[in-house]
Amino acid sequence: MWTDKLKIGDLVWSKRDDKPALILDREETARVKYGDLVNKRMRFKLHIDGEQGWLDEIKLRAMYKLP
Repeated sequence: MWTDKLKIGDLVWSKRDDKPALILDREETARVKYGDLVNKRMRFKLHIDGEQGWLDEIKLRAMYKLP
């Protein structure tokens, strides 16, 4: 799944310990146009075990399994 398809309320699972994380918010950080294609860069606010924090899409892909 592409990260731009993730929505608020979706669950992702940690690759390290298989704990779930809930997506609380998402924010577009950049947009680049290549001809007819538009490439968006996103960052996501996650809730994990009572803690919250922001991850960019590169770290999200590296650390979490996408649905």
